[in-house]
Amino acid sequence: MGGARGSKILITTRSKKVTNIADTAEPYNLRGLNEEQSWFLFKKMAFKEGKEPESSTIKAIGEEIARKCQGVPLAIRTIGRMLYSKHQESEWLAFKSNKLSTISQEEDVIIPTLRLSYDVLPSHLKHCFAFCSLFPPDYEIPVENLIKLWVAQGFVKSSNPNECLEDVGYEYYNELVWRSFFQEEEKDEFGIIKSCKMHDLMNELVVKVAGEGSRIIDRNTTDFDAKRLLHVSFDFDVDSSEWKIPRSLLESNKLRTFLFLRQYGRGKSFHKSFCATIASNFKSLRMLSLNRLGITKLPKCLRKMKHLRYLDLSDNSEMERLPNWIVELQNLETLDLNWCQSLVELPRDIKKLINLRHLVLEGCNELARIPPGLGELTCLRTLSRFVLSENNSMLRDSAGLSELGKLKDLRRKLEIRNLGYKKDMVSELNYDGAVLKEKRHLYSLTLHWMGIERENSDAVEEESDVIIKSIWKRCSPIQV
Repeated sequence: MGGARGSKILITTRSKKVTNIADTAEPYNLRGLNEEQSWFLFKKMAFKEGKEPESSTIKAIGEEIARKCQGVPLAIRTIGRMLYSKHQESEWLAFKSNKLSTISQEEDVIIPTLRLSYDVLPSHLKHCFAFCSLFPPDYEIPVENLIKLWVAQGFVKSSNPNECLEDVGYEYYNELVWRSFFQEEEKDEFGIIKSCKMHDLMNELVVKVAGEGSRIIDRNTTDFDAKRLLHVSFDFDVDSSEWKIPRSLLESNKLRTFLFLRQYGRGKSFHKSFCATIASNFKSLRMLSLNRLGITKLPKCLRKMKHLRYLDLSDNSEMERLPNWIVELQNLETLDLNWCQSLVELPRDIKKLINLRHLVLEGCNELARIPPGLGELTCLRTLSRFVLSENNSMLRDSAGLSELGKLKDLRRKLEIRNLGYKKDMVSELNYDGAVLKEKRHLYSLTLHWMGIERENSDAVEEESDVIIKSIWKRCSPIQV
């Protein structure tokens, strides 16, 4: 009703039922690729450099596969990639006999065809892909968070103890992209992949393969098998003062993931009973999302969540402190405090979180200092903000720059705040002081100096110029 004069609504659908219901105009039926186009695309995906195979048997099977895909590019790409590494006639014949023969030439065979590409995935990639059933169609999946979630669930494995699990997770992700399970990648200003999407056909497939183990709950969800549920996400605006966890969900005593997807206007009034219900019913949680719930003080009942590996507390803008008991969550790997704008300090014993890999502090503009001992968290991969104390009387209770020297595996972005003009501080920050030594995985470094007295400004500019040149020389990948 709010449309301008002459506005029209365009409906796209794969369902004839929808076409019949919305019968206001003659439908335009999109045709798939013709046989020649289908074979051309299949060759590009299945054979090196898109060259036609020398074997007439492989060519004949390939042409049959291209026909079975009914001109749908996604199906052709996916099946073609699946067969890319197979070079022997026997492998292609086995695929034709064991897999392709199960696909009938009926009207809707696209999902069964795509299912073939899922069936041949190694088990670790099957788990990672099935987990994505928690994201609704057309949802922008944050890739960095997705990989952290995979790690938290134990899907990412490495036989090499020196290998970073997040790097292995990116290999998993890239393999799924190469096989066309993900698409529409968005990159940030540094060229780092920020988000991706799943094609609606892939979204339909992932729901089927995940089965009863995963569920997206919206306001209309009523029917699901709670006892078999392992992962749940919520796709609607949740106001904790009104919304209660569905009673049927309380039977999910094996739940591993409790994830809020959308962040609208939630959190006007937070009730402790909300967390108490979670803590008493979902004791096996690996991932818990409490973002944007208006939390001012983290309820003590959550200290029972001993298996927790990923805790999202982001966007709780009124929360000033975290309780020290949070360090009892010894399995915690990710602590997301993004945009907790009133947060002034972290738990004094944070060094006891020995498995912590990601401490996310972007937007925590009131953070006054970092507790001492942070350098002992040698597993740390993400530390988006490091704050030096402005108050000289608090220096004993604050981490100094030397703590950063121990964290050699930090990656992505690092911001250092409250730098001051002191000879010892300048030399510490310099490469020769080892604070930034060997941090080869950083790609962004931001340095903030405190207010500078006028008589010292030239000296500070000179010293900071030395620091920047040293960093640039020693750490060429970093963007400063």
